[in-house]
Amino acid sequence: MRFHVNEVRRQSPQHGFTLIEVLVAIVILTLGASGVAAMQLHALRMAQQSGFQTAATQLAVTLAELMRANPALARSGSSPYLFAYDASASSATTSASCLQHACDSVAMAAVEVQGWQQQLQQALPRARAVVCRDGKPATADRLQWSCDHAGDAAIVIKIGWSAREASPSADTLVPAESAPMIAVAVAI
Repeated sequence: MRFHVNEVRRQSPQHGFTLIEVLVAIVILTLGASGVAAMQLHALRMAQQSGFQTAATQLAVTLAELMRANPALARSGSSPYLFAYDASASSATTSASCLQHACDSVAMAAVEVQGWQQQLQQALPRARAVVCRDGKPATADRLQWSCDHAGDAAIVIKIGWSAREASPSADTLVPAESAPMIAVAVAI
């Protein structure tokens, strides 16, 4: 004899995840992870720019101290401390060392300025510096490279560098041309 037992299957109120629910969860997780990655990249760029600004400020203070060490030469009309420098356009020229030959104060200042320019070139990408007499180093909203060269104006050290921004047409980074990032007036 055979007995047939009809099993009653119960319907469970809980169901497993469907494929669509899993895909939606993966998409949401991916969007969140990409947002975190973008914020991390932005934080790294800001930290790099902060480092560049700190280096530029330290270099400006160093040059101001060099000028204060020889105030008569710094105030003169033919001062080697008044210059325009663009690292991307300058060639690496070296002048005679004042350690090997006797130098006057003008030659010594020129060697100091040249050493400072080399430090600037090493510290900042595509560095640019202008040291001049300027009564208005800034317009209403930003610093400017031009100088008015007024005889009674303060000596101003203007330093800028090339910030890197994403190019809209390519995957590469292109340098962004900009105004000076810092300007320091030197009291002599």
